[in-house]
Amino acid sequence: MLLATCAASAFAAWIGLVSYWWVARRLYLFSCATWVLLILLSGPSVMPSVAAMIRVMNAFAGGAILGLVYFSDLAHRFERGSIESAATAGMNAGTHRA
Repeated sequence: MLLATCAASAFAAWIGLVSYWWVARRLYLFSCATWVLLILLSGPSVMPSVAAMIRVMNAFAGGAILGLVYFSDLAHRFERGSIESAATAGMNAGTHRA
């Protein structure tokens, strides 16, 4: 059940991040937290070094995505009223030309 929740929320979050949905950042953060909880509850595991490297690279990519959507200029695209304010600002840009 936890695995299905993690996979479904991650899939919906990826679609939302590509589409700049305002709720996608929280959904992605929820899926990352669910993934960490899943790892904690699954117990110890033995894996080859290549699998361990892929897991670490996956964690790095997830951290980079979180950093981009929360702490970069891209974070403004995910705010609730950013599209409406950008559209009205763009319409008023050329009205005072001589």
